[in-house]
Amino acid sequence: MPGFLIDLHCHTRDHSYDGKVKARDMVAKLHSLGFSGVVFTDHNYVWPEEELAVLREECGLSNDNFLILSGQEVRTAMNGVTYGDLLVYGLKESLPDDTSPLQIFSLIEHGTAFCTAPHPAISHIGFGDHLGSFPVIAAETWNGRYGKDNSAKAVVLAQEHGLPQVGGSDAHHEREIGGGGTLFGEMPHSLVDIQRLIREGSCKPWQPSKLSAAKRWLGITKK
Repeated sequence: MPGFLIDLHCHTRDHSYDGKVKARDMVAKLHSLGFSGVVFTDHNYVWPEEELAVLREECGLSNDNFLILSGQEVRTAMNGVTYGDLLVYGLKESLPDDTSPLQIFSLIEHGTAFCTAPHPAISHIGFGDHLGSFPVIAAETWNGRYGKDNSAKAVVLAQEHGLPQVGGSDAHHEREIGGGGTLFGEMPHSLVDIQRLIREGSCKPWQPSKLSAAKRWLGITKK
């Protein structure tokens, strides 16, 4: 596949209550599928760099040949109203669900951290029309779990609010690994690089072909 494909949204059994796949197994499968890297976005958990270093060593990989980084997914709420999920990248602090989106954006305002809006068109868990009220830098317009109907609605939201578009698998189960990602024009080596490339528009959401999707469901990967 042309470019550099990174899954920016997935969950591991190590640190997500609903994750069913160990991080090292997810890395191995993504690597076998031809991905260039992964950013874990476990619920309310940021992997410390020391833990990521151990994982890279276990997998026999470095960030030069397969990027392994961490963000987090947080369900936001304000005044008792759920606003939807945010993917937060670059904060070292793990944030609980029901954190106010205003608090999150105040935390990242003067630093290098940033947020994207996952599955924005999904009721209750997506930001929807709130996209225009908060400084997210991109909308996730391909989510491997929610498919084409959701994607079409998410594209409309992204275009209405003038946001770059990214993708991710949102994988929780083994069969969902490789179900989506973001294709970058150059290889990012850090979250700073990822943010820059998104802001520059040097990225696009990626979804697997029907054939590759069928192979994933059957457990067939390249050797």
